[in-house]
Amino acid sequence: HVGSWEYDLNAKTMHWSAELYRILGYKPDRDVPSCVALTAHMNEDDRRSFQQLCDEVASSQKPRRGNFRVDVGDDTHYLHAEMRPVVGHEGKSEWVIGTMHDVTDAWRLEEARNDFVSLASHQLRTPATVVKQYLHVLLDGMAGRLTPEQQTLAQKAFDGNERQLRIANDLMRVVQFESGRLKLKKSSADLAKLLPTVIADLRPQL
Repeated sequence: HVGSWEYDLNAKTMHWSAELYRILGYKPDRDVPSCVALTAHMNEDDRRSFQQLCDEVASSQKPRRGNFRVDVGDDTHYLHAEMRPVVGHEGKSEWVIGTMHDVTDAWRLEEARNDFVSLASHQLRTPATVVKQYLHVLLDGMAGRLTPEQQTLAQKAFDGNERQLRIANDLMRVVQFESGRLKLKKSSADLAKLLPTVIADLRPQL
C-alpha cells in the first residue's frame, strides 16, 4: 500500500510507481503522471496543502510529510505522504521524491475507535449523572437527616461519582483532541492539594 513518485524540477516531468497508479485509481497505459494528476482527486484544502509541501521541500531542501484525502471512484482514501529533495552538484534541488502510503484501513479503524469511545463515555455519564442527583438529595437532607457517619459515606460516594464523570469527560476530550477539535491549554497544578485526594482514594485498598 505504498506508492512512490519522482519529480524532475528542471524538466518538469514526473514518474510514478505501479502501486501509486493503483492507489490513485489510474491506469499506467492510459494516464500520464503529472503534478496535476497527482492532486486531481484531493479536496481543495488538501490539494493546496500538498502543493505547499512540495514547494517547501524544493526551496528549503528539507523533508516534509502530511496526510491527505483522495477520492478514488465513490470512495475516499486517506494517504500519508512523505517527500524529500535530491540536491545536485550546484547545491540546488533537482528532484523531489516522495511516497504515498494508503492508510485508509488504519484511519477507519481509528474513527471506529473514536466513535466507540464517544459512545462509551456518553453511556458512562448518563447513569453517573442520575446517581449524582440522588446523592445530592441525600447530602442536602431532603430524604431525611443523615448521621455523621452516613454523611461521610454519602460524601465519599458523591466524590467517587464525580471522578467517574470527570473520567467520562476526559475520554470525550481525548477524542476531540485527536481529531483536532480540541486545543489543550497547560496550567499549574498544586500537588499539595492533589495528594490528599489521591491518599483518600487509595486508603480503603491500603
